[in-house]
Amino acid sequence: MTRLIIMIVFGVLLLPGSVRADYYVTGDITGWSSKFLGFALTSTKVDAVQGEDGKIRALAMSYKNVDEYKEKEGRCWINIQPKSEIGKLINFFNSTNFYVTNSKGEYEKIKNLESITFPCVKK
Repeated sequence: MTRLIIMIVFGVLLLPGSVRADYYVTGDITGWSSKFLGFALTSTKVDAVQGEDGKIRALAMSYKNVDEYKEKEGRCWINIQPKSEIGKLINFFNSTNFYVTNSKGEYEKIKNLESITFPCVKK
């Protein structure tokens, strides 16, 4: 009996790890950046992100978590800017830079990126 209980507890502990889903990017990643103190939003393609080591890399093609997933639309959203005031303050000191490729093939920093969205599938 004790052995059965241990197996059940062990199985339950492993269950969350085996149920996790990944969200796979199936198209272009776009983002919304704010202008004019947040009164205007513009859509832009997002090509790269700057890592903690300062190197610019292509965005990931899969994500363990997203902020919103709509299965019917096949679309994922990830919020870049926090919604709360304290989150905005923390983000000011620990911001991530995102980039778009210009016509010359060079990276340009995207200012005030609010969120990114992309077509995705959940697996």
